[in-house]
Amino acid sequence: MSRIMYPDWQKTYEEALLEADPQQLPQRVSSAEMAILQRLEAVRAVPDGRLELEAMQDALNSLSVLRRETEHRPENRPEHTSQSKPRSIAPNDGSSASE
Repeated sequence: MSRIMYPDWQKTYEEALLEADPQQLPQRVSSAEMAILQRLEAVRAVPDGRLELEAMQDALNSLSVLRRETEHRPENRPEHTSQSKPRSIAPNDGSSASE
């Protein structure tokens, strides 16, 4: 397990990555996404939050891949197809992440 640098969301994220039960995985992924998105607003308001923002974007990208892979397994296909799209946490102020 890696060092927890961002306890507001990283533990939930790691639990999703380590979930071995394919039936529990979709809920773990959703919980991790929610934890990250809840933290997002607070981090955007902090001038030195760039590293955490980058870590959250990486985590959301990984969760998106995990969700897609999980949804393609026959035992995990929901009756109603989820319209999951990669989430972006790009700043709303028009600045780019490559600055």
